[in-house]
Amino acid sequence: MERLPKEIIPNPILSSTVELRFKKGFSDNYLNEVLAYWKNSSLELRQETFDMAEGGAEGKRIILQNEQFMILLEERSIIFENVKSYHLWSNYFAFISRAIDVIKDVKENLFLERVGLRYVSFFEKSDMSAIQKVLKKPFLMVEDELGHIENPNFYGKFIYSRNDIDYQIQIGNKIELMPETELKEGCVIDLDISTINSLPDFTSDELYKLIDFLHHEEKLLFISILNKGFLDSLTIKY
Repeated sequence: MERLPKEIIPNPILSSTVELRFKKGFSDNYLNEVLAYWKNSSLELRQETFDMAEGGAEGKRIILQNEQFMILLEERSIIFENVKSYHLWSNYFAFISRAIDVIKDVKENLFLERVGLRYVSFFEKSDMSAIQKVLKKPFLMVEDELGHIENPNFYGKFIYSRNDIDYQIQIGNKIELMPETELKEGCVIDLDISTINSLPDFTSDELYKLIDFLHHEEKLLFISILNKGFLDSLTIKY
């Protein structure tokens, strides 16, 4: 069995969302109760509310966060994210589980439509061949045909399904980011792992198992597409 990393140094993760999407929107009573439960819990969450103006959507965009994690409430989604930096899955998963557990007693007929994880990672490289150094060559399906990637501004999108799980991979090279004040350029790997099939009840412990399983699948996919030589060049904690 291949070992899976717990931490990569420096941490390449830019975004790490976990989304619970429901079949219908939340009622005002449900939102008010959920917010009260969360704000009075030990999660130490503070609230910010924004109008949802994009695309003429009605309602509010509500953010609750503490020093490490954030919860975003949209029209029919609960979205979790790390704040500032990635705080490792053991801590993140514990926060997600606790946040869901706190609101289990709020009465509302909610049915899940989709459960998904999306992790976006950035590997900084200054040379033109960054994507060849980072990615496992056969993965891009160009090794046999071209021998190498001609276009340094490569962008690829790959979608497949297996055992009721949907996998979406987006890879871009020579992507420019300015996370603080210094412009950086490198390779972005965007992985989205989700399912819409046989979803558990929102109040069931099976939901926690599903979220953890999707994260395991995301990590397996992430490792499987990286070049071994590149992986060996990183500091990895198992």
